[in-house]
Amino acid sequence: MVAAFQYVIANHVKPAIVNFSWGLPIPLSGWLSSPIANAAVAAKNAGILVVVSAGNNNENACYVDLLSGNLGHTPAAATPLLTVAATNSADQRASFSNYGNCVDIFAPGVSIDIASFQGGATTGSGTTFAAPFVTGVAALLYQKYPLDTPDQIHYAIRDGGTEGVVGNPGPSSPNLLLYSNLPVPVRVSIQGPSLVGPFMQCPYLAVVEGGRAPFTYNWYGVLNGAANQIIGSISFAGFLNINVTDAIGGTASNSKWIDVDPNNYQVFCS
Repeated sequence: MVAAFQYVIANHVKPAIVNFSWGLPIPLSGWLSSPIANAAVAAKNAGILVVVSAGNNNENACYVDLLSGNLGHTPAAATPLLTVAATNSADQRASFSNYGNCVDIFAPGVSIDIASFQGGATTGSGTTFAAPFVTGVAALLYQKYPLDTPDQIHYAIRDGGTEGVVGNPGPSSPNLLLYSNLPVPVRVSIQGPSLVGPFMQCPYLAVVEGGRAPFTYNWYGVLNGAANQIIGSISFAGFLNINVTDAIGGTASNSKWIDVDPNNYQVFCS
């Protein structure tokens, strides 16, 4: 398994994702001493998003507790990785699914239709089958934004999860269910003229991509405003700036330099 991660690190082409649906008990010294966890984190540090299953023991995946006999699970406990627990069709935590604060998100993992290596189709249950749903959503995000970092994709999935719908998520687990039509991280550009005549009322539009509505807008610089479009007169050259915040706290900003032709009183915005 370590050699497999090393191969991916040496040969991957970005953007790249690894789905690792496997787990072992954490060594008594913790996940930091686990060769598999270290190999997975090394892949993450190499710029590869690593999605892992939480495990199927109905216990905390995140820590060693000898009093309870819980050894935790590796690499699920490795916080740099994207760890996935499982729900059933009623959005309840699956009876077998591990839990805990190292879990990032839940996804469907009971009676999942899958292709069989022997041909045809079958069904499977486990966090093994929940993690690939998250991997698929990550792939869709990378398809649109291939230059995003693993952390950007990781947090977009986690922060974009549907809150409060997982029944009995387990102690210390986040109550977040994978949202497959995930809004990508919010981005904003400014549409409008770069050269204006003095005292001319010119329009500027904040073009928002991704994120989750509703959005709040803050224009400042040569014009001020709080809507997605502003119209105003610019007397002196300078930057027009926009900050946008979406409904889940994502932020984006952009700036545009605006020149003013002080000798041209003709009506123009170009």
